[in-house]
Amino acid sequence: MLSVRCDHCSHRFDLPEKAAGKRVRCTQCERILDVPNAVAPPEPDDDLGLAPLPEDRPKSSPAEKTTPAPEPEKVFFSCRSCAQSLKVPAKALGKNIQCPFCQTTQTISATAP
Repeated sequence: MLSVRCDHCSHRFDLPEKAAGKRVRCTQCERILDVPNAVAPPEPDDDLGLAPLPEDRPKSSPAEKTTPAPEPEKVFFSCRSCAQSLKVPAKALGKNIQCPFCQTTQTISATAP
């Protein structure tokens, strides 16, 4: 059996295989429509280029797992103008930055957390 959908009213109905490639009348709105030629389903062994399912993938050994990159060291910084405590990358020590709260520009020096 062929499953056909009317382009006009979207009604679905089944037709015998011999109707493939012919014109038929919709059983609901009675518009004439072309029945597509029957297409054989793909063989189960066809290589469709799809990625394997997780259970089909080879298991990786713990040695193959990558370790995440260490997070850059952070230092605490207190703004001299608004006293807001900030945590900034250690590479910013000694550099001038603008406080995101009060917009004052100052040189970063580390303080105890």
